[in-house]
Formats: sequence, structure tokens, C-alpha cells
Amino acid sequence: MRHLFLILTTLLCSGAYAQIETQQIVIPDKFAGRLEPGHELRVNSQYEVKLFYVGSGLQKPRFMAIGPNNVLYVADIKANQIFAIPDFDGDGLGDSTFVAAPSVDSAHSLFIWRDTMYVAEPDRVRKFIDMNQDGTFESEQPFITGIHSSGPYNHYTRTVFVDTVGRNIYLSVGASCNACREENPQRGTIMQFNLSGSASRVYATGLRNAIGLSIDPELNQLWATNADRDGIGDDIPPEIVSPIVDNGFYGWPFAHSDIVWVDFTATPEYQAILPITAADSAKVASMQVAPIELEAHSTPMGIIFYTDPRIYFQAPPKTLLIARHGSSKGGRPIGLGYDVLRFQQDKDSKLWTRDTFLAGFLTDSIEYSYWGRPCGIVQDSTGEHIYLSSDAGTAAIYRMTLKDFNDVDERPDNAAPTIHPNPARNNFTLRTSSDARIKLHSVLGNEMPVTIERIAQGYSVSVRGVSNGLYMCTIEQDARRYTLPVILW
Repeated sequence: MRHLFLILTTLLCSGAYAQIETQQIVIPDKFAGRLEPGHELRVNSQYEVKLFYVGSGLQKPRFMAIGPNNVLYVADIKANQIFAIPDFDGDGLGDSTFVAAPSVDSAHSLFIWRDTMYVAEPDRVRKFIDMNQDGTFESEQPFITGIHSSGPYNHYTRTVFVDTVGRNIYLSVGASCNACREENPQRGTIMQFNLSGSASRVYATGLRNAIGLSIDPELNQLWATNADRDGIGDDIPPEIVSPIVDNGFYGWPFAHSDIVWVDFTATPEYQAILPITAADSAKVASMQVAPIELEAHSTPMGIIFYTDPRIYFQAPPKTLLIARHGSSKGGRPIGLGYDVLRFQQDKDSKLWTRDTFLAGFLTDSIEYSYWGRPCGIVQDSTGEHIYLSSDAGTAAIYRMTLKDFNDVDERPDNAAPTIHPNPARNNFTLRTSSDARIKLHSVLGNEMPVTIERIAQGYSVSVRGVSNGLYMCTIEQDARRYTLPVILW
């Protein structure tokens, strides 16, 4: 009943908090001939969506990361490369693809923290270092190996995520099958390692294919998207988006939804799971129930906790953006997904409401005609831009930009400065309404070496080389002094 109430709430509230408008995808001259003209996307009306990059080098872009100097980095699983796609001239278009690390093998995801890039391949995680801070991660150090990668229905993509506060690395390892009893304990799990790549252990189980990983920055809680099993119906089981707890079990292959047992007579592969043991029953009884369920076979992939940088005049609720790759023709007769969903959490009830943030790639849900499939999603370090990768139809990167981000008329005069993002990694933006003097101090009062650059929204503060932890940023503005806490992670 709890989930029935949540689903009804979600459906009734869908679209209640967002206006959607149709926008034509303009193809700049530099990308002429690389994307068919005439395509449209429906997007949250507060944003403008544009083609950021398509063409040379890009073959199958998957997950992305923001690196030094706010440059976009992409794992291309078909090209076997990590590409940097900078916008040096600031025209809102990617200049070109630059190889940013040694060649990789079927890499689906990457994570950048300070001078280190972590890249997840099917059987290992590689660690590359930017030795001279030029944005190229040219030096490799030994790291995680021995990840299992084979099977009859092998989910070979791996997602790596670094918890820089808890000092842990998480790696999703999908199942070797659609539904089975795994022989290798790594499969159908999320694994945990320390920052050196050692001390490996299984962190959570019962996840057929946890594709997207993120961390709630308020609670430092790991979250995942999970693409669930096939073969038991067009509309079951639901895909899930859920916080991931230590030693949590999430249902696969025995149960789904709100602790609903699978029909083990559905197909021979489900029959092969029988008989059910007492240990199986105990697992299901302890199953974690996800707070967000999505339509079956819609394949949620990238997930981010979105932070709205316009906090001069808006205090946003906790917000998730989820890129859905979409269903396949063999999975269900009517296609769905191929979009980006937004979920916002009510502060009091803690329930999540849902609306569509971006859609339009799927043009015929019966014939499964599409011109793009959303995969990775990432927000840049200023908060102004959201990047979305499409790995099929046309391999491309799209950028959604807040329309009123620089609209100073909407900001109060003499507004107090704000920091975005917070926690921050390599740099943060200090938004001010006028010129300011800025210093960063440790909690003991020691001034930290930072690089400060004046930008349209205020100041960009580079903290590369500063250890992670809690710091105090002092700002002198309009004859007033402000002290704001900032967490570096």
C-alpha cells in the first residue's frame, strides 16, 4: 500500500511543477551534415537545449564527468577512448574531441577527482594522473583488477563513483545473466574499495544492473538506478531508483517492488532458480524497498542530484535528474523512456514527485523510431549547464542551459553571496552582486592558496591542491563581511 500511494502521488503530481516547451534543435554550421535537421525536443521551459557536440571522434558516448577548468570529459565505449570536449572560445559549442588519457577497453564510465581520473572497464578500474595539470591524464598507476566479466547475458558495463568524503570507491557490477543464481559473488552487486583500490568487499546485493551511481550531498548517501529483469511481463518488474545501504539486499533474482516474489514458472531460467531456501526467504524478508519506481524496461541510466544555482531568489527542494535510455523492441511492444525525468522530494512527507524534464528523442513508440537515446547526465561546476549524452540514433552531446542564469534583474541588490556547488571538488563559483575580496581559510584560521577569477556570475575559485575538508570562505562585499562554510571533497 505504501508504494501504491507513492505511485498515485507521483502520477497525480506529474508535470505539476514544470512547464514544458518544444524547442527546435538548431544545427550550427560546424556540425552541418552530422545530424539530420528538423528535430525537436520538449524541455523544461526554464532551460534552453542545444546541440553541444556531434561528429569527429564521437562514436558511442556513455557517462561523463566535469574536469579541470569546467571541461567536459566523456567515456566513449565504442571508440575505446576518453575524450575531453572543451569550449575554449565560449560559444556554447564543443570545439573538438581531444584524447585525454591512454586508450581504454569498452569503458562506460569515469570519475575525476582533482588530478586523478578513474575509468571503469569490464574487468578492472584504471587510475590515470594529470601530472602537469594540462587536462590530459597521461600517467597510469596500478589499481583495481580481477572484476568478473562473462556470462550468458553478460552486463559488462561498469560504473565507478568516488565518495571523496567517506573516502570510498564504489563500482557497480551487473549480473552475468537475466535471472539466475550467481556463482561469482561480485555479480549483481555494488562493490566498495578504499581510495588505494584495496580492501574490496560487496557493499550491496540483489541489483541486476545498477547502471547509474550518485551521492546525496546533504546526507552523503549513495544512490543507484537499476535496470531490472526481463521475461516476466511487459509491465513488471518496475525499474528502481534507490538509496543504497551497506549490506542492503534489493530483490534480484527472487523478488521486486514492495517485496513481491517472482513467478518462478515464467520461463526455464526462472524455474532453474528453484528450490527456494530458508536463506533466500530471509533475504527477501530483509529486502530494501526503493522510494522511486519507474516503468518496466525503461532502463534508467545516469543520475545526478541537481543543485539550482539561482538561490538568490529560489530555495529548491532536493532534486534528482535521471536519464532513461528507453525500452527495446524485444522488451515491450510500446516504447517508452528516451527522456530525462525530474524527481523532487517534499521536505515534510519525504515523498518524491515526478515530471518530465526533457523528451522527444522517441518519435514512434510502436515502430521504435528514435534519433537519440539518453545515457549520461552531468551538471557543470557553475551549475548553469547540464550535459546529456546520446549513445544511439546519433552519437551526440546536448547542453541544457538556464535561461535566466545571468538575469541580474531577478537578483536582489546587495544580495548575500552564495557558493555553488557545495560540497565542491576542483573549484566552486562564488556568486556575488558586486565586486568582492575573497579568502579561504582552514578551520584553524590558516589561509589557503586558491586561484580566483572574475566571471559574469561573480568569481570562480580554483581549489586544486587544497586538501579535502571543511573550510571558511570570507567575502568582503558592499562594506559587509560574510563567512560561508564550504566543503571540499
